[in-house]
Amino acid sequence: MTNLSTIRFEILQAVARYYVLTRMDLQEICCEPGVDPDGRRMRKHLTALRHDGLLNQTQGLVVFPERNGAPAPAYYPSRKGCEYLAAETGEEKWLDTCTLTPNWQNLHHWLRIAKAHLRVDQAVALQADDRPKVQVENWITEWTVANPEEREPEKRFSLFTLLSKPGEKRLVCAPDASCVITYNGFRKGVYWEFDRQTSGVAQISNSKAPGMARMAEMNAHLRHFPGVKLPRPAAAGEKPRPPFIVIHVSPSANRRDLVRNAFKGKPGDLLWRFAAWPEFTPESALGEAILHDVDGNTLPLIKRAEVPVA
Repeated sequence: MTNLSTIRFEILQAVARYYVLTRMDLQEICCEPGVDPDGRRMRKHLTALRHDGLLNQTQGLVVFPERNGAPAPAYYPSRKGCEYLAAETGEEKWLDTCTLTPNWQNLHHWLRIAKAHLRVDQAVALQADDRPKVQVENWITEWTVANPEEREPEKRFSLFTLLSKPGEKRLVCAPDASCVITYNGFRKGVYWEFDRQTSGVAQISNSKAPGMARMAEMNAHLRHFPGVKLPRPAAAGEKPRPPFIVIHVSPSANRRDLVRNAFKGKPGDLLWRFAAWPEFTPESALGEAILHDVDGNTLPLIKRAEVPVA
């Protein structure tokens, strides 16, 4: 196999980084604005990569709102493509990339996770050069494999955590994604949950809150967040600082508020932040007050230090 062109190499890297992407997503990532407006060249690149076994494609048995309800294929990594990346870059991390075929019923969900990861990356890239930089490290998802030889999910997957004690009813925590946000020497652990509005808000809060509360109680989150330390104990009259936060992203602001109200009073409710997808943009994701806590306060993901004017 000959060396790949620059754009085909970038396509492989993008799919390996974000796990599952549409052709439109790949054009946004790999092409300059206005280039290949009808997607003909991108389709040619994708066909060639699939022919060489470097890229996989789903059957695309779901409809996409941005395509007026039409179905579309999505692309995900192949083992051969990941080995190619590892060999060409010298980075063995690509060998751990998930190559499982995304289940078509959950395809929209995984595409939303990928799109959120992309928006966070775009937000990082938009930062001004004259200020301390926010960075995102160790992004992992529910499909990230920790121990390939294991079969039990709590041993095989990085984020799937068994929390129940002997004799208790089984309690697990399996968020959609996690990452470490760093800024000016500070490190924050963040879990992500993405709502497709397919479950009732009471079902979501009842199923998600206990696991996250136990994660905080047991400090089980530390294995997901390298370098993140436990917060200092709260002083008298001071509200405790959460050891990590969970960002729950809903399709709309109205849905966000319903979910937020459902979590209020649940175990560990101080851990949760609630966002609406239309407000979660590259321009707002890091520093704008788009996150709502259970008390209705709005907060940014990172409180930036003001840079003095010279």
